[in-house]
This record gives sequence, structure tokens and C-alpha cells, in this order.
Amino acid sequence: MIKKKRYVVIPSLVLLFLWWSTAITHVYGPYMGKVVDAETGEPIEGAVVFLLFMTWTGTFAGSTSTPADTAETLTDKNGEFYIPAQRITLWRYGHGWAENCLVKIFKPGYGVFPDHKDSGPHHTASYSLPENKYWPVKLPELHSPSEKKNNLGNLYIPGSDEIPSEKRMLILQLKNKERDSLGFDPVSQ
Repeated sequence: MIKKKRYVVIPSLVLLFLWWSTAITHVYGPYMGKVVDAETGEPIEGAVVFLLFMTWTGTFAGSTSTPADTAETLTDKNGEFYIPAQRITLWRYGHGWAENCLVKIFKPGYGVFPDHKDSGPHHTASYSLPENKYWPVKLPELHSPSEKKNNLGNLYIPGSDEIPSEKRMLILQLKNKERDSLGFDPVSQ
């Protein structure tokens, strides 16, 4: 007697549910504001405003953050910037969204917001930018090469090796411009 093979067919709706249950989506932003010199109050044109959106997941050792996406722009002649709302959808099992994005605002010759002690304001959540509010940011001008060298460390972006270079092109260009002015080789991270 020949036994027939039996195949279990899982309805497509169940498969779709299992696939979709690992998808997570979130909307961040919009973000807008003005970047000015901390001493003079004059607008700073050409500063990069870089945002890093992250997910997190719990582990036995605590929580782990993972880069999800980025957005970046340059300030205009009035020092103003606008980054539209960002909808991000990813397929990550067991992850949730970080409440705030990580922000870096920088122009060569100036301290990095929020990491430089004289940048501001420092009363924002996680030193991020508030969503859907026009926000002023002050950057201190740096005068000596040693100040500029020390400031380069403030441009560190967590998980940058996981972020494609085209997603952080502007901040990388300005970082390398500052490195070049100090006699350092360019970097890709």
C-alpha cells in the first residue's frame, strides 16, 4: 500500500499575521528651529541638523538600542531648518521605538549640540529636539585648535557602522571639513 503524502496548508491570513506581527512603525517629527551663534545671536548658515531614530529591545543584561533610520538637513541663510515628519516601518521582532531621536547639530568651528557644554538649550528631553515646535539652538564658536580637536569626539554617532554613508552624508562631510582644517585624514564613520 502506497501512503499519500499530506501537506498542511496554512491559510495565507495566518502567514500574513505572523509576518506583520514583527513589523513596527512610528512617526517622528516634524522638527524645526533656528541655529544661532551663542555669543552674538547671529544665524548660522550651513550647520547640519542630524537626527538618528532608534529602536530598543530588552535583554537579560538590560536594553539595547539599534539604529532605525536618519534624517539630516542644512540650515538656510537665516539659520533655520525644517525636517518633515518621518514615518519609519521596520521588521524587528521584540523591538519598541525610542521615545526621542538622537540629535547632533554642528558646523565646523562651532561646538556640537547637545554635547558641547556651552551649546543649548539643555532642558530638552534626552537632549533631543521637541516635535512640532520651533526650537532655537545656540552653538558656541570655538577659537583654538585644541577646542576643535576635543569637539570632534562630540560628533560620535552610536551605531554609525550600521548606518549607510548616504544616510549621514552631510554630517560626515562637515566632520571631514573640520578634520581637514586640523590636519587630520578624512574618516568614513
